[in-house]
Amino acid sequence: MSRARLSLCSFLYLISSILSSNASVTDKYWVGPDNGLWSDPNNWTLTMNGPGAAGVPSGGYTIIGDRAQAFESSSRNFIFDGDYSASGAGFGVLNLSASSGATLNFIESSGTLTCAVESIGPNVIYQHSGGANQMNTGLAIAGTYLVSGNAQVRIGGPSDITISGSLQQSGGSINCNNGIILNGGSYTLSAGHVGSDYTEIDAGTCRLAAGSLSTSFLINHDALILSPGVSTTLDTYFQSSLGKLEMELDGGTAGQYAHLSPFISASLNGLLTINLANNFSPELGDSFLLIDSPSLTGTFSSYNLPALSNGLEWQPTYTPTTFSLSVVVPEPSAILLLPFLLILLRTQRQKYRTKFQDLS
Repeated sequence: MSRARLSLCSFLYLISSILSSNASVTDKYWVGPDNGLWSDPNNWTLTMNGPGAAGVPSGGYTIIGDRAQAFESSSRNFIFDGDYSASGAGFGVLNLSASSGATLNFIESSGTLTCAVESIGPNVIYQHSGGANQMNTGLAIAGTYLVSGNAQVRIGGPSDITISGSLQQSGGSINCNNGIILNGGSYTLSAGHVGSDYTEIDAGTCRLAAGSLSTSFLINHDALILSPGVSTTLDTYFQSSLGKLEMELDGGTAGQYAHLSPFISASLNGLLTINLANNFSPELGDSFLLIDSPSLTGTFSSYNLPALSNGLEWQPTYTPTTFSLSVVVPEPSAILLLPFLLILLRTQRQKYRTKFQDLS
């Protein structure tokens, strides 16, 4: 083989090696120690089980937890302490995962983390108390995401937050341009603000205890729990036959009990459950306007209502624009009235008999 051909083969091999190297550089694996810092270049490698010191990720990397090295212990903390911005088509995936039986605590209290897609795995606890977490294509939560303090979560574009694990918000803000979808998971809002184009409970439980929710469509196919402390701003509420709505009553005046007021419409079906809190005991004459909207259609198919004292009972009332529950005295049943009717009938028969005898 000639020297020219050897040189050509060597050149082609070199190009192939470079291309192969560039193909793998889109992945970076975390191999840092417990309480390791994102900003430490020794905590990163380019290959699974590879050596460290691969440098801190810059834009365009897919971030993957190295299950073999980093997350094999019972618990490990991974501290985000800087800024990271991923860009480029198909790039910028943050995949936080841990091996079975292990736990990864991803801690963000400052800085800005920007990526296309973020995935929080089943054994991951993302503790987000400050800084910003911004995704351009979506957020999938299979583990636990804790949003608190002044943390900011932003989902841009026509992208969703999908929850099969647990999203717990006790502060900060969550803003999603598209939908927040519960798919077998749970979402709890106890403080802060959450906003989305629509919120859909396909499977799981959405508990709105306090804070504020702003959404165009609130769609309930499973379980929605409302407390008096939450503020809701929505256009439409829809509850299917599978939906379950729980509303808490803490007192008898407006503001002391849960309330929905869609700007456009409300469509009702499924189960309504009423929970009493703070030792509240409804009295005769109490009335609770629970839902009002310019257009209210449908009715709840079943009720789970707490027992009332002194033989009182609940009375649901529907109008084209409102649904309310009132505390009333039960109407006498036909069985209870029967003895009185028999006595009245006997008395009338006796009167007619006496009158007939007098005429004869």
